[in-house]
Amino acid sequence: MTVVKIVPEKNVFDDGFLDLIGREFATHEQGLAEWVKNAADAVLEAGLNPGVETIFLDFTDGTDGRPPVFGCIDFVGMTMESIESAFKPWGRWRSGERVSGRYGGYGMGGKFYMRQMFASSYLIGYARGLINVFGFNEEHAYGYAEGYRNRRVDPAEALLLAGVDSMAGIAGVKDAVVSGERGFSAFRGVGPKGVEGRIDVESLCAALRDHPQAQHPLRSHRVCVIHNGAVVIRRLRAGSIPRKSGFEKPWVRRIPALLPGTGREMDGMVRLAGDSRFPGTLTLFVADRPLVRRGKMASLNRIDFMEGEEVVASYRMEELDLDVPYGESIFGRCRLSRGEFAGRCRGTKTRDRLVDTPESRALLRWVREQVVLFSEMVSGRSHIPEKG
Repeated sequence: MTVVKIVPEKNVFDDGFLDLIGREFATHEQGLAEWVKNAADAVLEAGLNPGVETIFLDFTDGTDGRPPVFGCIDFVGMTMESIESAFKPWGRWRSGERVSGRYGGYGMGGKFYMRQMFASSYLIGYARGLINVFGFNEEHAYGYAEGYRNRRVDPAEALLLAGVDSMAGIAGVKDAVVSGERGFSAFRGVGPKGVEGRIDVESLCAALRDHPQAQHPLRSHRVCVIHNGAVVIRRLRAGSIPRKSGFEKPWVRRIPALLPGTGREMDGMVRLAGDSRFPGTLTLFVADRPLVRRGKMASLNRIDFMEGEEVVASYRMEELDLDVPYGESIFGRCRLSRGEFAGRCRGTKTRDRLVDTPESRALLRWVREQVVLFSEMVSGRSHIPEKG
């Protein structure tokens, strides 16, 4: 038999493939959460203080035939090299090197949001005196704006060109940008799907503050909301949940390294963490009243699965197929230790589900069992047992 040696070539794919994948990014709160998270990651990667730096969400209503515009701005900056290596590629598993405390992961969500949910969109990146404008046209094709690929522009002119001059003043970084010490990144979406004329900023922000991908960045970073040039929310904060009296402290359980298998693995045990004794922890809380009866807070009746500070999946209680006492009031997080186990289970592109593996199936069953135990304990006791 002839020995065949394949010479590798770059993969080729049709744009319809991107349309298929991009269908998962279908709501504005989901996309805005990705933008906020990416801006927060930029702040962390630059070594800046998240409690001091300001990220802006900028909304402009449509008037006189002009479509509405959504925006997200940070004063870190982005070079053409960063656009080429981190923003432009499709399908990269991670957007860059792992930085402690980062919220991001695949680096696809914000880009798919720009492609799928606006008539057109673009990124203005300014750093080291050079400006780049890269975005998507009405056909969903991406590229640089004509004349704006590594174009040298005076800092004061760049701030005005991007429409972020007043925001630089609010953030207290205008002098730093003008002196060349700082840059900025401005993401803009023109003609958002489902929005005509006036933007309901209040409803958008209410949904965003409870979104699993935005909650953790909003707790640590200053996000200022601007509507038609005026500050309407000086600092957008993550939603908080009043706890049931007597249950203010969390109920914490360590995830066992070995769990009974499910499905085809039912006869054996599934190892979650290599040689590690505990691959993570489950932390549960109970609210003072049912979350599902509080309208906008209903989405908080869930468990977020996390790797570090990054949410890799989220499950509503009803999606865990649970009908237990206080089930409508329970919420929490399952934090996975970094490593092979977390890497195999980390969520799908939109980070709403764990990848279906023997490990994730065993973990989800264990989580359900712990929620049942917790609900029974809340029903029959008034204290939290020691950490298990």
